Amino acid sequence: MQPLPRRLSTDFLILSAAGGAADAAGFFGLDHVFTSNMTGNVVLFGLALGQTKWTEAFEAFEVIAFFMLGAFIGAWLAKKIDRHDWPRLVRRVLLPQIVLMTLFSVACMWEHWEVEHLASLLAVAMGLQASAINRAKMPGVVTTAVTGTITTMSNGLMEFFMKVPGAPHGQQIAFQFGAVCCFCLGALGSGLLTLYYATWVGWFPTVLIALVILRNLNNEPEKRD
Repeated sequence: MQPLPRRLSTDFLILSAAGGAADAAGFFGLDHVFTSNMTGNVVLFGLALGQTKWTEAFEAFEVIAFFMLGAFIGAWLAKKIDRHDWPRLVRRVLLPQIVLMTLFSVACMWEHWEVEHLASLLAVAMGLQASAINRAKMPGVVTTAVTGTITTMSNGLMEFFMKVPGAPHGQQIAFQFGAVCCFCLGALGSGLLTLYYATWVGWFPTVLIALVILRNLNNEPEKRD
């Protein structure tokens, strides 16, 4: 297997940190819902239904629905873009995301903005990011959640150490491990901001996503499998 493109790998690591940061911002600052990890919200939705907590169930369902809306829009924006053309995907899908993230960040600083509006806004933004990642199809990494990444990494480690034919190379496994670590670091950063500078929590994932956009404004696609 060919080595992973360096610029693309770096962008995915940055977006993984943004995904963790957005999830933590939603959980700690927006009434304990996840805004990028929909697995958690499905569990919260089912749990709330089982406990007849209708308000909490609606909040979880609302975030899931808005994430789906963002993913739908992102898929539509990316439908005619070659999956190898990552810079164009970024410009087409992540530019709308950064607009929503900026609105979210500004709203976090406005004390009178209602929580449910912030959660929905951030969920749409993360749905857009998920669509761009899904279209790019990097091996074993989804930047809005890490369950699949951890599973793929674990399977790859087994194949690598057992010398299974066609096993992923060490760089790919290290990349997947790095994505998990970046997701955790993003959550850590948002946690610290929520603790000490809560009104600034939205800017952390926003700046990370903006960095990825700036890195791809005038770039051409890199060769990859």
